[in-house]
Amino acid sequence: MTSDKYTPLESKLENMLHGIDTRLHEIKGMIAGMYDQIADLAQTADAVYKTVSCHPRDPTYVPDDDWSFLDEDE
Repeated sequence: MTSDKYTPLESKLENMLHGIDTRLHEIKGMIAGMYDQIADLAQTADAVYKTVSCHPRDPTYVPDDDWSFLDEDE
């Protein structure tokens, strides 16, 4: 990373800048990962909202899934 054409101070500054650049790339990757997680959470929240909001005021609403185990007649 350092070269003979640099003074010791310039070499130290170059190394520091390289370290900062490396850390910024790491942070950028972390932020991208957070955006992915937020997008996943948004999709999940949307799916839950759509499921719950189908009949929000009808407590007797049962989705088309098999809920026969709730029947008391059997």
